[in-house]
Amino acid sequence: MIWLYCPACKTLEYTAVKAPAGRRHNCGTQVYEKEIELNAKREISIALLNLNHLKHLEAHLIKIVEEDERQPAKETSDSEYNSAPKRTQQVNNPETDILNDTDRKDGGDVIRPDKENITLYRQMIEQLATKENTYIQRLIKACNGKTVMPYEQSELVNDSCILSAPPFLKNPLPGTPNRQNPMIKMFLWVGAGGAFGSICRFLLGVFSQKILHAGGHVGVLTANIIGCLLMGIAVALAEKTVALSEDMRLLLITGFLGGLTTFSSFTADIYRLYRDGGYLLALGYLMLSILICSAVFLAAYKLTSAVVVWANS
Repeated sequence: MIWLYCPACKTLEYTAVKAPAGRRHNCGTQVYEKEIELNAKREISIALLNLNHLKHLEAHLIKIVEEDERQPAKETSDSEYNSAPKRTQQVNNPETDILNDTDRKDGGDVIRPDKENITLYRQMIEQLATKENTYIQRLIKACNGKTVMPYEQSELVNDSCILSAPPFLKNPLPGTPNRQNPMIKMFLWVGAGGAFGSICRFLLGVFSQKILHAGGHVGVLTANIIGCLLMGIAVALAEKTVALSEDMRLLLITGFLGGLTTFSSFTADIYRLYRDGGYLLALGYLMLSILICSAVFLAAYKLTSAVVVWANS
């Protein structure tokens, strides 16, 4: 399966045949093939099917409106009016609801199909389609190694729309897998990684003080150097390959490295060194930390990128 992306229309299409060189979209813009993770392909497939379903549903509603516009308003006699449904009654069929009561000259009323519900449904369809398109664009960004925002069912429509929506809008495509809110799983990944990273930083501080008999700033500097080294490797892997899944990024980068490295302790150590040793000692520690951490990150990033390119060649 090959995915073609049009940057002008912001659309993604799939084809079973490899696209010829210079292939252009209907708008005239050249399309590009996209390499997408397996789970991203699955999610995009669901979104595209939902969009197709919404498109046919909107066409059906438009057909209903056009048929209503072609039919003249029906004038009813008093006896027919008495048997007709009133505005205060609960009417479930939007095609036969009473839009308004227009008095005739002879005292009767004109009954028209209710277009308010149809308009509401079309607005909800447009909102659903917009959210699905937005979700597809986030998945496309994920293919380039960027962070993709998690899909939340609440992003489609708010709670009031869900309660008032008919069944076919609550589940646009019956039979497709439910995409659950992943926030709980994300919290667990970040929490587990952050706890382990904080423990490692604490052990480095204990080792520097008890074994090396050095100050606490040595443990903080060591933790930041190791964190920058691992961060350079992780960033290179995330940009050059799909080896790191979203869960692993949360566990290792956001959680573990976020707990291992620290800027607040680094700032506190600079103040303590300034208080106890003066300007030069604090300034030297500051410059040394910035230079070493930056150099370690860049070296790890460049080396890992080169290894990945060599392995894929």
